[in-house]
Amino acid sequence: MTVASNFCFGQRYYFTVERNGTNGLLKEKFQGAIANGDSIRQGRYLYYYDDGRIFQEGFYKDGKPDSIWINYYPSGARKSLLKYKNGMKNGDFSFWNADGTLYQIGNYFGDKLSGDLITYHPNGQIDTKSTYKNGMLCGVTEIFSADGKKRLVSEYRNDTLNGIWKTYYDTGELNYSGFKKDGKYTDTLYTYYKNGQLQRKTFYVDGSIEGVLYSFYESGKLMEISNYQRGSQIGLYKAFFENGNLMEFGEYYNGRKTGQWVSYYPNGIVHSKGEFKDGLYEGKWVVYQVNGQLKQVGKYCKGMACGIWYYFDIAGHLLLTGYYVNDRINDLWTTYYPNGSVAGRIQYLNGTPIAVKWFYETDGALVKKLEYNVGLQK
Repeated sequence: MTVASNFCFGQRYYFTVERNGTNGLLKEKFQGAIANGDSIRQGRYLYYYDDGRIFQEGFYKDGKPDSIWINYYPSGARKSLLKYKNGMKNGDFSFWNADGTLYQIGNYFGDKLSGDLITYHPNGQIDTKSTYKNGMLCGVTEIFSADGKKRLVSEYRNDTLNGIWKTYYDTGELNYSGFKKDGKYTDTLYTYYKNGQLQRKTFYVDGSIEGVLYSFYESGKLMEISNYQRGSQIGLYKAFFENGNLMEFGEYYNGRKTGQWVSYYPNGIVHSKGEFKDGLYEGKWVVYQVNGQLKQVGKYCKGMACGIWYYFDIAGHLLLTGYYVNDRINDLWTTYYPNGSVAGRIQYLNGTPIAVKWFYETDGALVKKLEYNVGLQK
């Protein structure tokens, strides 16, 4: 239901409108004016929840929002307060949580955010503090945890990351420290452990890693040295144990391992060596025990085990030998006793035992013979 009342003042006719909701309660009330045949809102404006509690109130001037506008929660608590001038947000504003605690404060100028915008955690601690100019982030932005610890410091220009970039652990210690330009990392980026020790040092050009990258253990000892070109790993790579001994070395090309790679045990004994091609294992690979004895020898074809492989115990005795096809056990596999005599044989097809399985004594005498059919004993 709509009810209107009119009165005349000068060259304008003024009226008040009241509209009821479907439940019969007042839903909306505002004032207006008629000038030169046109009707515009003029004066106080009120809007209500279905239960009659006020939802929004404000003022119109010449048909545009003006002065203070307030929104409310159903409980009656304030939700927001904004200021308008000539239809545009202008001046300081506030938002509140339903429990009455402050959620956010800021300022508008010409309908655009201007100056500091501060958002709060429910406990009253600052969550985020940013600076705006002409509606865009411009200046330093800081983010904090609910217990007041700094989590992020970043710098913006025209809504784009430009300048300082720092992140922090949840316990407050500095984690990353560097710079961004046009939203991308630039110059040197430092990464830290919680104890303040440097973890990694990286140089960026236009968002891509360039040059030498250094990584360190929490103790400060060197962990890795690697090289990058336009964000792709290239050239010599070295990794070290914390005791300073070499762990692994080889080369990268276009971000993939290539050529010969060698790895070591912490005591300096070679662990493995072999070739990579386009990041995949290729050709002969040899793995050693921690005492320097052979552990296994075999071949790879495009990253998959192929051909005959040999496996040895800690003393260097042959334990097992057989064939791989496309990374699966195939053909005849044989196990050996330490004295070199055959302990058993079994034939496989794509990893499944087939045909016959033989077991032998150390003197070579046959002990048992089992027949298989597609992996099932007869």
